[in-house]
Amino acid sequence: MFWTDSQVLLGYIRNDARRFHVFVANRVQQIKDSSSPDQWRYVVTNENPADEASRGVSPRDLLNNSRWLNGPAFLWEQEIPRRSKVEIDSTLSPNDPEVKRTLVLANEA
Repeated sequence: MFWTDSQVLLGYIRNDARRFHVFVANRVQQIKDSSSPDQWRYVVTNENPADEASRGVSPRDLLNNSRWLNGPAFLWEQEIPRRSKVEIDSTLSPNDPEVKRTLVLANEA
């Protein structure tokens, strides 16, 4: 099982219909070669230890923060609680800059 705090990433790896620009396409393919989309889960903000450091928490407070040192509590459970498998809308935005635009040309004879 793999965890991410990016709903965009989940949309990218669950996508089979759209094509991406080269950099993103290569990274998504690496992920798909090593795992399947159903192995990926979303970590909500209030359970994500990475968010602590990006929100201005002092280093001293991080040392006293068990979630920062040990990860979210649900990862230590024998079985991952259902609440941790949040369903994400993985529909890609038509304005996503990483999605290649398609142009269909038709020529009538």
